[in-house]
Amino acid sequence: MKFILIPSQNTIRKSTNTIIVFLNYLVHPRIALVLFFSYKIKAVYSLSLWLPNLIRNERQLIISGIWC
Repeated sequence: MKFILIPSQNTIRKSTNTIIVFLNYLVHPRIALVLFFSYKIKAVYSLSLWLPNLIRNERQLIISGIWC
C-alpha cells in the first residue's frame, strides 16, 4: 500500500518511534519512560500532528516522567 499524504521517511520514523513508546508505556511504564527520554522531544510534537487526540496523554506522560 502506498501512502500519499506522508511527506518524508524521517517523520514516519519519529511518529512510529513515539507510538511504540506509548504502547510500551501502557504495558510497562518504567521501560517506556527510559525509551521516551532516549528519544528527542520533537518526536512527541510530531506525533501530536499525526494524532491530535494524544496531546493530553503526552502531557500526562511528561508529568508522570518528572514525578516518577
